Amino acid sequence: LMECFVEAGLPEGVINLVTGPGAEVGDEIVAHPGTQAIAMTGSSATGKVISTRAGLKPRLMELGGNGPVVVSPDADPV
Repeated sequence: LMECFVEAGLPEGVINLVTGPGAEVGDEIVAHPGTQAIAMTGSSATGKVISTRAGLKPRLMELGGNGPVVVSPDADPV
Protein backbone atom coordinates (compact mmCIF):
# COMPACT_ATOMS: atom_id res chain seq x y z
CA LEU A 1 0.00 0.00 0.00
CA MET A 2 2.83 2.38 0.83
CA GLU A 3 4.38 1.75 -2.61
CA CYS A 4 1.06 2.80 -4.17
CA PHE A 5 1.18 6.15 -2.37
CA VAL A 6 4.74 6.79 -3.55
CA GLU A 7 3.95 5.71 -7.13
CA ALA A 8 0.97 8.08 -7.08
CA GLY A 9 3.32 10.98 -6.32
CA LEU A 10 2.97 11.37 -2.56
CA PRO A 11 6.42 12.33 -1.25
CA GLU A 12 8.14 9.68 0.85
CA GLY A 13 7.83 10.40 4.56
CA VAL A 14 4.39 12.02 4.37
CA ILE A 15 2.81 8.74 5.49
CA ASN A 16 4.76 6.28 7.59
CA LEU A 17 3.87 2.64 8.17
CA VAL A 18 5.04 1.14 11.44
CA THR A 19 4.27 -2.47 12.29
CA GLY A 20 4.79 -4.43 15.46
CA PRO A 21 3.13 -5.44 18.71
CA GLY A 22 0.95 -2.60 19.95
CA ALA A 23 2.34 -2.64 23.47
CA GLU A 24 5.92 -2.33 22.25
CA VAL A 25 5.67 0.32 19.55
CA GLY A 26 2.24 1.87 19.92
CA ASP A 27 2.77 3.72 23.17
CA GLU A 28 5.89 5.50 21.93
CA ILE A 29 4.32 6.47 18.63
CA VAL A 30 1.05 7.69 20.15
CA ALA A 31 2.79 9.71 22.87
CA HIS A 32 5.41 11.26 20.56
CA PRO A 33 4.81 15.02 20.13
CA GLY A 34 5.52 14.75 16.39
CA THR A 35 2.64 12.34 15.84
CA GLN A 36 -0.27 14.42 14.51
CA ALA A 37 -2.82 11.67 13.76
CA ILE A 38 -3.15 7.93 14.30
CA ALA A 39 -4.60 5.20 12.08
CA MET A 40 -4.46 1.61 13.26
CA THR A 41 -5.90 -1.83 12.71
CA GLY A 42 -5.97 -4.13 15.70
CA SER A 43 -7.83 -5.34 18.74
CA SER A 44 -10.36 -3.45 20.82
CA ALA A 45 -8.00 -3.68 23.79
CA THR A 46 -5.22 -1.95 21.85
CA GLY A 47 -7.71 0.64 20.57
CA LYS A 48 -8.71 1.51 24.14
CA VAL A 49 -5.08 1.99 25.17
CA ILE A 50 -4.38 4.18 22.15
CA SER A 51 -7.50 6.28 22.75
CA THR A 52 -6.44 6.86 26.35
CA ARG A 53 -2.89 7.89 25.36
CA ALA A 54 -3.78 9.88 22.23
CA GLY A 55 -5.61 12.69 23.98
CA LEU A 56 -7.01 15.04 21.35
CA LYS A 57 -5.01 13.63 18.41
CA PRO A 58 -7.29 12.52 15.56
CA ARG A 59 -7.69 8.74 15.34
CA LEU A 60 -8.95 6.30 12.72
CA MET A 61 -9.22 2.78 14.11
CA GLU A 62 -10.38 -0.52 12.62
CA LEU A 63 -10.88 -2.72 15.67
CA GLY A 64 -12.18 -5.82 13.93
CA GLY A 65 -8.74 -7.23 13.24
CA ASN A 66 -8.52 -6.33 9.56
CA GLY A 67 -8.96 -3.19 7.50
CA PRO A 68 -9.21 -3.91 3.79
CA VAL A 69 -8.55 -1.11 1.32
CA VAL A 70 -9.73 -1.28 -2.28
CA VAL A 71 -8.51 1.20 -4.90
CA SER A 72 -10.42 0.84 -8.15
CA PRO A 73 -8.91 1.69 -11.55
CA ASP A 74 -11.22 4.71 -11.93
CA ALA A 75 -10.21 6.26 -8.58
CA ASP A 76 -9.55 10.01 -8.65
CA PRO A 77 -5.75 10.38 -8.38
CA VAL A 78 -5.85 13.72 -6.55
